[in-house]
Amino acid sequence: MAKDIEIIRKVNELKSKIFYPRLYSAFQSTICFFCNDDKTVVSPAGSGVFMKYKDNYYVVSAAHVLAEHYNDTFVILEDKELTIGGRLVSSPMPTSGNRDDDKIDISIIKVDLTSAKELLTRFKAIEINEIEQNHKLSKTATYFCVGFPLTRSEKI
Repeated sequence: MAKDIEIIRKVNELKSKIFYPRLYSAFQSTICFFCNDDKTVVSPAGSGVFMKYKDNYYVVSAAHVLAEHYNDTFVILEDKELTIGGRLVSSPMPTSGNRDDDKIDISIIKVDLTSAKELLTRFKAIEINEIEQNHKLSKTATYFCVGFPLTRSEKI
């Protein structure tokens, strides 16, 4: 039993040193989108990642979150709601007309300057030098994925 307690203590120590700081960092760049449901109650609609590439800001999300709902979704900042302005590009709607059939499910907003300034008051944009690129995947690698809401989340 003492050995089990020692293992638990070491796992908790690792979580505090490695996982929590990375998770905190990921949440700083994760935007939760909201919408008003049929009863005008604010409901979570999905999430996206706030990024900076060169001199431009982007929000990357799933097409099922933004493509057909872009004008109806907003971000809650400290003292207001923000509908992100900019240019939206999304994967096309599947021929079935159902986003659940998407093989590629992505929307990218090239954020306008006014919205970028507003988002920077609450979020930190991930920059390209913070993203490891062209690395080989391994069975022992650990990746964090954060998002809202949890209805479509699964552990892989």
